[in-house]
Amino acid sequence: MKAVGFFYSWSGRRQLDPYFGAFARAFADLGIDLRIVLANEMLDPSAGMRSLHPLVDESKLIAFVRAEGPDFLFSVNNAGMTARLQREAGVPVVKWLVDDVPHLFSHDGRAPMSGDGEDGQTLICYSSTLLEQIEARFEGAAGKAFWVSHGTDLAGRPFEAAPASYPISFVGSCLDYRPILRVLQAARPRGAAHQVLAALAAVRTDYVRGCVELGPGPELGRALADIGVGAAEFERHVADAVTTQNRMEGLRRVADLGLHLFGNDLWLDSLSCTTELAERFEFDNRIDSYEKLLGVYARSRISVNIPNVQNCAGLAARVFDIMASPSLLITEHHPGSDLYALFGEDCPVPMYRDFDHLRELCAYYLANEAERLRVVERCNALVGERFLLRNRLGEMLRLAGISAPASRPAEPPSIVRRRAFHGVPRRVDRLGPAARLVARKVGTKALSPLGRWLGPR
Repeated sequence: MKAVGFFYSWSGRRQLDPYFGAFARAFADLGIDLRIVLANEMLDPSAGMRSLHPLVDESKLIAFVRAEGPDFLFSVNNAGMTARLQREAGVPVVKWLVDDVPHLFSHDGRAPMSGDGEDGQTLICYSSTLLEQIEARFEGAAGKAFWVSHGTDLAGRPFEAAPASYPISFVGSCLDYRPILRVLQAARPRGAAHQVLAALAAVRTDYVRGCVELGPGPELGRALADIGVGAAEFERHVADAVTTQNRMEGLRRVADLGLHLFGNDLWLDSLSCTTELAERFEFDNRIDSYEKLLGVYARSRISVNIPNVQNCAGLAARVFDIMASPSLLITEHHPGSDLYALFGEDCPVPMYRDFDHLRELCAYYLANEAERLRVVERCNALVGERFLLRNRLGEMLRLAGISAPASRPAEPPSIVRRRAFHGVPRRVDRLGPAARLVARKVGTKALSPLGRWLGPR
């Protein structure tokens, strides 16, 4: 069995991030040969990653996919999955939605369930909250959208004895808050900065209700139009900014208890407001493999989860990795958390109500090792074979009506070279302004090497 998958590379290099790299390897465990297209190399960052890059030839991409002869297509969110590609590929499509609706990156301006070329599409939602949102917003989702939680490759794995090097760890991104600063700069001359600040406050208090109330007034609407930001993109920028504020504030509260911070280099920007987090950032310890990620949890007494604000009741992948590890998970409390749906109302995971409570919980379990170990043992017992990544993938495919062979391990997944879909589109009006100028001077054929040089790297 063969599949073509469309994934994001958030690392900035031609590799998947640790968790999604491990998930891609689960295809081989099920006997599925997977070829991966990196959406980062297909999409136009100047358009907010919501359209194909001007130097990507959609026809060439479709020809590549059809030549591969896949049994199905798989994507993380939409990941560049255009309606034309879905229609002309002529095979089932499984979309794994790992974010809320404004973060789904519909690259050709369509809703996730527009009905255009999507008869064979199955949506897999990472959380019960997202499933409810999808079913409420899109009529075509009935019978095509399902909930399958994240998983881990730690389940059932015996732990090697490792020293508890990290009293508290956090592994995660500092999300890019610069877009909301750009929005504020555009809003100030139009007297709409207060609307941006009100949106941040509303989302911080209640994400779902805040999103309903986010509709920008006339002045802010004009400011957003000035910089080419749509309503959904504004909503996404607000959510990312609040997530970063939450993570900085929460981690700052536990920094002196022995925090070790792992993640992207944007954490270094915390120097602009405090030295506490930058001093605890692991400069020389880049978590660029799943094994390193699990190694951090194996060496941590406590692992904190401060989720993306849009997660609401949903659970990030790290929740399952930590629950199956020797580390104690402490996460945010949510009354409708999927933790309760998956593990019962007596779920043993400690959950903080606010950041003062987060500090209290961390201090308590650091001082009470026997109690910490008892909770860890209970959590370990909850995360079994069902949550192995290959079994989570198998469940997704079963819901899509796809029977994986599982008879033999397939070849490891491979990332497609960008030349498989980079080239110059036939129509010059699809090119960016600079490329159009060169095209008029030298002709589109001569742009092929230029396209390879200018395209995403």
